[in-house]
Amino acid sequence: MRGIYYSSNNADAWVDKSSWLGDNHHVSYFTSFTMGADGTLYVGTSGGVCRSTDGGDTWLLPSNYDDVYIRGVTISGDGSIFATTVREGVLKSTDSGDTWTQVNNGLPIEDTYKIIYNPITNDIFVSTSYISDSKYHYGVYRSTNLGVSWELTNAGLLANDLISGFAVNHNTGQMFASGFDGVYRSRR
Repeated sequence: MRGIYYSSNNADAWVDKSSWLGDNHHVSYFTSFTMGADGTLYVGTSGGVCRSTDGGDTWLLPSNYDDVYIRGVTISGDGSIFATTVREGVLKSTDSGDTWTQVNNGLPIEDTYKIIYNPITNDIFVSTSYISDSKYHYGVYRSTNLGVSWELTNAGLLANDLISGFAVNHNTGQMFASGFDGVYRSRR
């Protein structure tokens, strides 16, 4: 069953918070979510990034990029929201998700997967893939300036491994990445 569920009793019971879907044909899958410092919940869907400011009782749909498949969402230290997409690259919102702009300077492709913000280094990391010469190519890109530009940062990663998940230690800044071939850990 698809949906967003909430538990207030340590997962003993769950309440469906996705009845807001109604007849919205753009939203049929939920792919990721994150919560802002103010408690706003942002959910990546097959129809953009939706948000709720009241614990999931009501949801707002994006005003633009409302028919874009979102794969990942993260929030940076300044409150900007970033989303990875299937065909639009990385999207950024500086107004709590009201509007979105593409921030792809330095990304060679527009097919992005997972994304994470590192609060210790203030960097954003995104995993990518593209096909060239009938082969898949994968990469991890880093932005040190909140999405203004991106640079490839693949040192230590296998060339044929799509990074499908990230985690960061919020105390040390050490990064972890999961791929087809295993889990990677940064030196930091």
